[in-house]
Amino acid sequence: MEGQIHGGVVQGIGWALFEGMIYDEQGQLLTATLMDYALPQSRDVPPITPLLVEVPSELSSLSDLLNRLLEGSLMMLLTLVHQFQQFR
Repeated sequence: MEGQIHGGVVQGIGWALFEGMIYDEQGQLLTATLMDYALPQSRDVPPITPLLVEVPSELSSLSDLLNRLLEGSLMMLLTLVHQFQQFR
């Protein structure tokens, strides 16, 4: 589970900070494949300390878990951006 959390956070950082659609002056897409932009490396990722909280529920499902993981990577990204802005 902790590996899944690490992966989700790193993927969220990649989406927000490294991926983008960049066009040239003629409107040609320059970032059409994974080869066209950087992927996060270990030096780009802050330390991640997963906190697992078990809440027994008969209503819990896999989609609930995935939603929580995505929310966690978003919060991590917002914290990272906030901390980065303090150092500028």
